[in-house]
Amino acid sequence: MNISEDKIKSRFVLEVNPSLQLNRESFSKSNYYRYKTKVNSVQEWYLINTDTLDSHPIHIHVNHFQVISYKKYTGGYGVMSKDKHLVMFNQSSEKCYYQNQHYTGHEQYKLPVEPLKYLGHDIRWKEGGPNAVG
Repeated sequence: MNISEDKIKSRFVLEVNPSLQLNRESFSKSNYYRYKTKVNSVQEWYLINTDTLDSHPIHIHVNHFQVISYKKYTGGYGVMSKDKHLVMFNQSSEKCYYQNQHYTGHEQYKLPVEPLKYLGHDIRWKEGGPNAVG
């Protein structure tokens, strides 16, 4: 479905990580809304999954949505430390400079052998290119 730029009323980025946070932030209150938008408006969402092993599928309760493209992933991935803190790494498995608010630098963790393999990004990209639907 082609939608012109002037019809898109808002854009959002949602990142899910191994600790089931959204945008590296835990749920604190049931009435805290990260994003608000008007009913019956067109929005463009960028969904990012940084969990390499057992991610919570991204889904939306109540409203309908359509996946229009799948892009090759170039971002980082998350690992849970032994004390249940999130530690983020780039695709070269180097610790990211920016971490979440609970990061201390002393977390103990074990890196996955092939972290990007489990995200499925390379497989989907090879199968369908820039317009592959995941």
